This record gives sequence, structure tokens and C-alpha cells, in this order.
Amino acid sequence: MDAETIRRLGNTAACAIFLLPCVIWDIRTQKIPRWYLRIWLAAGCVGEAIFLIMGRLWWQQCLLSLVPGAFLILLAILTREKIGLGDGICFLIIGLMEGPFACAMIMILSFLFSSVYGGYLFLCKRAGRNKRLPFLPFITGAVAAEMVFRLI
Repeated sequence: MDAETIRRLGNTAACAIFLLPCVIWDIRTQKIPRWYLRIWLAAGCVGEAIFLIMGRLWWQQCLLSLVPGAFLILLAILTREKIGLGDGICFLIIGLMEGPFACAMIMILSFLFSSVYGGYLFLCKRAGRNKRLPFLPFITGAVAAEMVFRLI
């Protein structure tokens, strides 16, 4: 493994450390404490600033990495939070940690995982159409899948 792969795996591991408490809060209360999100968002911004100063990132990459999270926040506003605002903020943090393309892949995988599970619940008549599912377990599963894909 080269140094870049090791660095990316470290970012993914940090992302998993960030997500694990979020999953527990999301399953139990369907809310993530704002203080927790603010701390990680600030840490992600500081990390990006350091990489920008070192010349290892371009500012266009930084902005592009925020697009998936901004998209989810916009969806949360348009759907009156049928998709949680916290999920969008989590994707902002994931974008800062993982980069734009990995974040987009994680978003696609998490939508896929949640739609398969939701379809299963709907077909088995265990849930109605308006059943609220915590989304962060699917995001965490997508991060784990992305980490495995990176190792392959």
C-alpha cells in the first residue's frame, strides 16, 4: 500500500469514529446533538485549511466536497425535513474528510441501502409509506463498504 492509500484509509477510519455515536443517537432519538456536529465540522474545516496551506488540495476540491451535503440540506428544507437536516450536515463532514468523489459514492450507496431496506419493510407490510427510518446506519454501512472497495 502506498502512502496515499494509507492516508485515505485513515480519513475513512476517522469518518467511522465520527459516525458511530451519530448512529446511536439517530436510532434512539432521530436527532444528533448540534454541539457534536459543530465540533466535527470545525475539525474538518481546520483539516481542509491545513491541506490547502500545504498545497495538497485545491480550493475547488474543497468546495466540490461540500456539494453532496449541501444537496441533502436543500432536500431537507424542500421536504420539510422528511430527510433530516442532521443527515445533510453529516454529509458535509464526510465530504470534508473523504473528498468529493468518495462522498458522492457514499451518498449513492447509502441511498441504495436504505431504499432496499425500506422496500423490504414495505413489501413485508412491516412499515407504511411514511415510516421514518434513521438514515445514519445506512451512511455508516456505505462508509464501511467504501473502505472495503478501497482495499480491493
